[in-house]
Amino acid sequence: MSDMKDMLNSIKLLGQFHVKCKNIDVKSLKLKNNLKDWSKDFNKKIFDLQRFFNFIEYKKIKYEFDNKYYEYMNNFSSRALSSLNLLNSSNYYKLCSDAKSYTTICHNSFYYQNVIKKENNYYLIDLNSIIIDLQISDLGKFIRRLMFKKITNGILI
Repeated sequence: MSDMKDMLNSIKLLGQFHVKCKNIDVKSLKLKNNLKDWSKDFNKKIFDLQRFFNFIEYKKIKYEFDNKYYEYMNNFSSRALSSLNLLNSSNYYKLCSDAKSYTTICHNSFYYQNVIKKENNYYLIDLNSIIIDLQISDLGKFIRRLMFKKITNGILI
């Protein structure tokens, strides 16, 4: 991935992949279903944070880790609650419902290394890890990977 044009064309390729995958009957495929209820996971983690906090609070002998955990717990708990509120106020549940109804397929390793450019055409490779999931996760992984690359004068380095 050498420049912004390549990046944008790769994202268009991802969109085309997702559109084409809507026509695939996945019943005969043995794909991992990665759809999950993140709100349930978040609530469990928030509960665990509080449980560990209570456990440390009543310990007679506290170690350095206990003191650090105790010190930062409110901050982490607050962040977790904010994240859960953000999730609950988003379109997440509709996306999940749609993904279940249409069985949306994700590439699951959509990185610039898996996009081949030949002349002006772009090709997607490494379809070994496709899964059922929210398609936005492919784009998110791609963006996270690109965030670590340096951009100079519109060229990714």
